[in-house]
Amino acid sequence: MATKYLLPCTCGKKIPVESRQAGEEILCDCGLHLTAPTMLSMRKLEPLPSESINGTGLESWGARQRVMLVGCFILLGFVAWASVLFLDRPEPPVPEIDRETIASQVERFSPARAWRAWHIQRALGLDRSATDRVVAYEEQASQYHIWLTVAACGALVGLGLIVIPLLIRGPTTTRPD
Repeated sequence: MATKYLLPCTCGKKIPVESRQAGEEILCDCGLHLTAPTMLSMRKLEPLPSESINGTGLESWGARQRVMLVGCFILLGFVAWASVLFLDRPEPPVPEIDRETIASQVERFSPARAWRAWHIQRALGLDRSATDRVVAYEEQASQYHIWLTVAACGALVGLGLIVIPLLIRGPTTTRPD
């Protein structure tokens, strides 16, 4: 871990800098641009007290990284939700077969097989007409597409929270030649 020093500003604030920032331009909260001293001169600065570092590793995280982390959680949450929606999507109704085909197949069934087939068909919706099944499917498909669109928009928001902080640049740092 790099050693940190306190760079004093004319406003009275002390800005923490690392040795790797030697020669770079640092922006103070007051708006003044300060140039970090060279590596040799930086050792003459006051070192950052060890009690101000909490040891969690988050002291180098800024608002940019926090926004990106929130974006990751939002993106993963909406992608998971879209996956669940996709796995539970409504299935279109099976088209009806003409009655002669059904009658010829049923005539070849044994009584036990006909009884089982009747129970299966009844459980699958034999009591509903074909138009009722189509209308129910269309309503379910409409709801499915609405919620899938909401999940896609939420995932795009999460992706935006990840990408936009990468595109926004902070204060430019220049190194003297």
